Amino acid sequence: MHITQNLYSWCFIAGILLNLLFVFFETRRYKMPTLQSFGLVVFEAMGMIFGAKLLACFQTGNYNIITAGFSSYGGLIGALFMVWLYSVLLKTKLAPLMCIAIIPMSLTYAVGKIGCFTAGCCHGIPYSGVMNVIYDNSKSAPHGASLFPVQLAEAVAFLLLFAAFYLYYRTHEFSAKHVCIYIMALSAVKGALYYLRDESIGNPLGSHQIICISLFLISIAMLIYITLKKRVKNREQLQTGL
Repeated sequence: MHITQNLYSWCFIAGILLNLLFVFFETRRYKMPTLQSFGLVVFEAMGMIFGAKLLACFQTGNYNIITAGFSSYGGLIGALFMVWLYSVLLKTKLAPLMCIAIIPMSLTYAVGKIGCFTAGCCHGIPYSGVMNVIYDNSKSAPHGASLFPVQLAEAVAFLLLFAAFYLYYRTHEFSAKHVCIYIMALSAVKGALYYLRDESIGNPLGSHQIICISLFLISIAMLIYITLKKRVKNREQLQTGL
């Protein structure tokens, strides 16, 4: 495949809009007042955009926030932070807001990776097999070189993750435990696919991997804490009942 079009900005915008629309309509489905739903969307949007920009500045060494690009993990961390801040300001439960906010993150990432694919950023390792891609005018990828379409592989993987967790969410109660499992799954898949990126050559433990491992370990710790806390609560209830 020869790639000549750059849809990076459009895909990034589309990914954020899909995320925010999902959050808005899900909160309305649970009878959250319209103004509060809109406020949550605004807070999450600010977190995604500024978080993605700030982390990209540190990862690339380009401290011009306008030209630094976007970091997917920065967007995730920024969005989660702002959802937490919103719950503190409104003095409402964090878990329901976090559950709703986290589910469309993989969809946003998948759409964004399609934009990366057209732009050539985060391009794959040298590869001349089936579905190899050649960039003719990319500012990031080498011109004329056959590369693995890792961005498309990431887009497909994260779309499948979104579909799986969304279908579960539609028929089951989504709790803080599931948020931890979701983040672990996102981190594991992204961490594995990192080794199909060209930047992984000679750099097996880059900033992306450090963030993946950190979020994975934090999620495990939170999952253990939630499980132990629930066991203690159940034991106390049992003793009270006796």
